[in-house]
Amino acid sequence: MTFQYHESLVTAIRRTDAAPKAHESAAVTRTPGAKPGGTISQQLTTVVTIEAIDPKVPSVTIRSADGRRMSMKVENAKNIAGYKAGDKVEITYTQALAVSVAAAK
Repeated sequence: MTFQYHESLVTAIRRTDAAPKAHESAAVTRTPGAKPGGTISQQLTTVVTIEAIDPKVPSVTIRSADGRRMSMKVENAKNIAGYKAGDKVEITYTQALAVSVAAAK
């Protein structure tokens, strides 16, 4: 069996003055074919504070409303243009775990 964790990936960032209200969706999908496999993914939208931005990666380090600190890659570097440390933003990010079975070698 093979497990692959796809790290957190920010797909959207936008400015907000709204109070934090988290939105979460999860999905489990089966891989078609004779061998079992599948993907478990979770997409979250929440209000956070930017602590640092690395445009070279591109990545962003954020602090959640409950104090958790996370760093994650940003899907498109254009998404972080114009933002700076200290900005309160709404982000949407995805986490995924893929499981598959490969033939023995």
